[in-house]
Amino acid sequence: MGPRILIVEDEAITALEIKRNLHNWGYEVVGHASKGEAAIEMAQKLLPDLILMDINLQSGMNGLEASCKILEFMDIPIIFLTAHGNQDYMEKARNTGAVYYILKPFQNHELKYAVENSLIHHQLNQKLKQSEKSYRSLAANIPGIVYRFHKEEGQTEFFNNMLQEITGFTPEELNNDYQFPINSLVIDSNLDEIRTIIENALVKGEAFSLEYQLKDKEGIIKRVVDKGRPTFDDYGNLKTIEGVIFEVDREI
Repeated sequence: MGPRILIVEDEAITALEIKRNLHNWGYEVVGHASKGEAAIEMAQKLLPDLILMDINLQSGMNGLEASCKILEFMDIPIIFLTAHGNQDYMEKARNTGAVYYILKPFQNHELKYAVENSLIHHQLNQKLKQSEKSYRSLAANIPGIVYRFHKEEGQTEFFNNMLQEITGFTPEELNNDYQFPINSLVIDSNLDEIRTIIENALVKGEAFSLEYQLKDKEGIIKRVVDKGRPTFDDYGNLKTIEGVIFEVDREI
């Protein structure tokens, strides 16, 4: 059988129709709950791949509350079903991380599309999380300041722990009013030259390597080498600058 799905729906006829369609599409329905409390227990026990969750359950905990509880112990896609297009409900549903919600009555093709795409979206997110985990693990073992800077947003989304070890600063303590990572620590006489070299490299789409001085939290001047490269999106637009900053006189 295909992916395993838990149905949380207090209307028996609706639940039966959903179950029949899911079976026809090759999915395995592992259970049906009509109350939020039961949904939490079944999710924990059955470990489904996806949950179809009615928001407006007739008694006890509603679907939003049950989903929040489930997401505390499971990373799972949840599709909300509701007969009311209440904006407050929709906003709360989005805040849980749900990718899809379907208004009742819905067409079979709407449900099929939501299930297929929720599973695909979740799989892609899992791969991205694993990739990011591997990146951070690798970065933790490099004896330099590893960074990833978003050019458009003007913010550095990632520093490894060597930032604090070499400069004494945490990412939160750095001044973000600069165009590139750690520029707020660079000795002023070097700053314009650094910006020019990096900008020229970005225009050409090339990697760069430059040496400059920075001042750490204790006021100590340190020589560093910054080796970075631009990354681009599928349309050729500059996306990030990724690199490593090594302290020249540091023993490895």
